[in-house]
Amino acid sequence: MKNTILFDIQEYLENAYPSLTDDQIDLIAGDVSRRWDYTFLTNDVDDKVRETAYYANIELRPPFNTETVADISDNEPEGISDEDVYQPMEHTSEGC
Repeated sequence: MKNTILFDIQEYLENAYPSLTDDQIDLIAGDVSRRWDYTFLTNDVDDKVRETAYYANIELRPPFNTETVADISDNEPEGISDEDVYQPMEHTSEGC
């Protein structure tokens, strides 16, 4: 079974703004579809998925997000020295 959400921008514009010409509808619909940010839609769908799963007692595991996982090389020092060289700090009373 495939469940989809479809939204026809052109049909929406024809019904919501009947005074628009076909050229205006094409211009607006094309621009909106090219520039659409699906983040809000995805977030809304995810909220509904979590809500439905909660009420159906279905446990959802959080998705693995590679954007927040550091590379292994980020966690390792560039070079591991065999010994740390002690460099004492020298204090003088000048300027106090």
